[in-house]
Amino acid sequence: EDVSMVDGLGGVVWDGALALCAHLDSIAEALPGTCVVELGCGTGLCGVLAAALGAHTYVTDRETDLAERNAAAATSRGGGGSLEVLRCEWGQPLPTELARVVAERRLGLVIGAGV
Repeated sequence: EDVSMVDGLGGVVWDGALALCAHLDSIAEALPGTCVVELGCGTGLCGVLAAALGAHTYVTDRETDLAERNAAAATSRGGGGSLEVLRCEWGQPLPTELARVVAERRLGLVIGAGV
């Protein structure tokens, strides 16, 4: 299946995502148990890494097909955290689970490589 174009942006891991992954790796000791939300996740790479490093991670985007496939492949390999893919569009209400995380002040880190 061709995933070279997703919503006109492409199924590409952008340089910003690679830089963000390097940063997440540099703070890896702080991530276990932290609630992380990735905005505009695209492929979901940064969120997948955060989950692998022990964070409870929500990856969000307007189109989630590619992130869902990548998250399923990554979570089947295990890791210390958790990963959930949520459809989220700017200007619209937050998905219920994400709204609950925010309301309960459980959110520890918001990341976004290309927002």
